[in-house]
Amino acid sequence: MSERKRLLDPRFFEQKVPRRDVLRGVVSAATVGAGLILTASQPVEIARNPEAGGVVNTLDYFINNYHKDRSLVGDHVLSQKIVDKSSFYFKDRVSFEKHTWNGENICLELDRNGDKRIYGFAAGSGIWMKQRMQIGEPNVVKPDVNEIRWYNKNCEIKDTDPYGFTNTLEAHYPRFDVGGDLGIQEVIQLRYQPHGGNPERYYYSREWGWIGWEELNPSNDSVKHQSIFNKVASKKFQIQVDKVC
Repeated sequence: MSERKRLLDPRFFEQKVPRRDVLRGVVSAATVGAGLILTASQPVEIARNPEAGGVVNTLDYFINNYHKDRSLVGDHVLSQKIVDKSSFYFKDRVSFEKHTWNGENICLELDRNGDKRIYGFAAGSGIWMKQRMQIGEPNVVKPDVNEIRWYNKNCEIKDTDPYGFTNTLEAHYPRFDVGGDLGIQEVIQLRYQPHGGNPERYYYSREWGWIGWEELNPSNDSVKHQSIFNKVASKKFQIQVDKVC
């Protein structure tokens, strides 16, 4: 099955990574990427006590405003680079997610997993979050007004498909125990529901930006797979953005 068919097929979401029963930030003492020396952390249970109501400036949480010279580590490195109104969250030297913002929305433009899977959306159409959202507010991206674009390794469009999803700002946690080096953080929780796939959750810290991810069972919202980025790397993981598509 091609990567394009796998991503559009709900069964794709059953094949990602082994199950974890608790969020973890477990890494071995090793050198990762550009000489990042890491230390192991213990499994961490995440307390879930959302605050209801209110309007959230999501960009305050999406961007790592306070530690621009540091990277986080979990199952892999997670390092953010800001260029003008674009954000690049790097997972390694060839894997990243690119978002842009325009004063109204934060939009996903490109998601690259090495040379194996590269896809994205037309500029401004893949709305990941409104920049101001109420807790519980959904943002529906309809497939008749949005298309997913499939790229080759040279970043040339090779195919397109209609693609819809709904993202909901589920919760705001004034005190969220991330564990590891991060400890207690102020966090928002975003639910991503692709049309035809398993739901996912994304966690963003007001201090550190993107810190966690979960894939859920669609039948009961139990957690299937999880990643937590709660270790601070000894040095910034650097990438030249002019060398990425």
